[in-house]
Amino acid sequence: MDRATARRAFAPDLPPEIIKRRNKGRIDQHLRDVMDANLNFVRDLLLNGRLVKEGLLNRRNLELYLTRERSPADFQYSEILQEQLCVEAWLSRWLDNRQSVSAPEAFGGPAPHQVLRT
Repeated sequence: MDRATARRAFAPDLPPEIIKRRNKGRIDQHLRDVMDANLNFVRDLLLNGRLVKEGLLNRRNLELYLTRERSPADFQYSEILQEQLCVEAWLSRWLDNRQSVSAPEAFGGPAPHQVLRT
């Protein structure tokens, strides 16, 4: 069954914007809306994070992007930014765990250098 047929069949139970919709939509806009709604958190995490401190992200370019109005053409960059945000969050958590417990306790076993043989 195609989507148009499904929309017609379920029209009484669907909101009008769904019935009128002619494309599948994308999650990109939703993710961007979530990032925009949490921009202060995103800015703080990225601009003060390890990736910037280690020179892996250009702070100046990041500041420019995070303070200007973005256009729909920025979806590709926004996806890259989301990946950087995930890496920064993971790295921050990993470093915090590393400082609070020893590697064997954090990972439930011996540290990698104790297992791997060279």
